[in-house]
Amino acid sequence: PNEWERRAMEMFEAPDYPKGTAIATMEALNGGQVYRFIKPIYIRKACLRCHADKKDIPVDIIQYLELHYPDDEATGYKEGDLRGGISTTIPVTERVLGK
Repeated sequence: PNEWERRAMEMFEAPDYPKGTAIATMEALNGGQVYRFIKPIYIRKACLRCHADKKDIPVDIIQYLELHYPDDEATGYKEGDLRGGISTTIPVTERVLGK
C-alpha cells in the first residue's frame, strides 16, 4: 500500500470507525487533481477455508497453499477481521468531468 492507503487501513482498524465505510478524497498529486477511493475488505466465513488458523484449515488446502503460495502468511484470521482494501486513484480531467 502507498502512504494514503496505509493511513486509510489504520482508520479502518480503529475501534470507533464505522465498519464497512469507504473513504473518498480529492487531492493534488503530481501537479494535477486525483480522486482516491478505498473500501475495506473484511474476512467472511467463506474466506476462513484458506485464511483461518492453520490448525483449522483442511489438510488438502494447507498442502495446496504450501505448494502454490510457499511465502503466504495470510492465515490466522477470524470472521469480521480486516483483511485489506480495494483502492483506486483516478486522475481528474475534463474528460472524467464530462466537459
